Amino acid sequence: MWSYGFSMEMSYLMKKDFTITHNAFIGLGSNTTWTYISQLSLGKEMTFGRFYVQPRIGLAYIYNNLKIGEFYSDNKGYFDVNNRHIYDDMRVRLKSRTFAISPTVLVEYPIKEYVGVFAKLSGFYSFGRRSYLTFTGITDEYDADGNAVTAYENRNFDGNGVYFAINKQQLFSRQSPYLHYNFNTMFVEIGLSVQLAVPY
Repeated sequence: MWSYGFSMEMSYLMKKDFTITHNAFIGLGSNTTWTYISQLSLGKEMTFGRFYVQPRIGLAYIYNNLKIGEFYSDNKGYFDVNNRHIYDDMRVRLKSRTFAISPTVLVEYPIKEYVGVFAKLSGFYSFGRRSYLTFTGITDEYDADGNAVTAYENRNFDGNGVYFAINKQQLFSRQSPYLHYNFNTMFVEIGLSVQLAVPY
């Protein structure tokens, strides 16, 4: 899964070249996926020639908004969501958030005084994950004025509150092939860095 986005970082250099860093990333990627990552890390800055290297260990918060798909009456059977029959224009998203222990290595090479290129590799071991599904679509229900009712369903997918079936085949777990997403993974960032300020 890939993502284009922006990353902003604030770092404080302490004695013996130790650093405290907060990094925030927001990006848009494949399948219209919104991703937000916030990391607070303790690291140590080292130099190898003109390269700056920072190994870090920290805590991360991750939010992901994954577009499962859009389904219309001509490309599906029918969907039942909590006993509501959605027959057209159904849009499904899987929204998840988690915390993670995050070891990271940042490598930066300066091009000019305040401009450089960087690569960052972060690993995530997640805990406290919460996921839920959102459904919107046209149902077979009608209001008092005869207009079709649009469903807006939000269900916590980590509990027992969701009933989701495709052509009467119920999906019991988020680990199904349709909804699997794993936060225990690695995240690679490559980009251009611009130093905006040097506070004293």
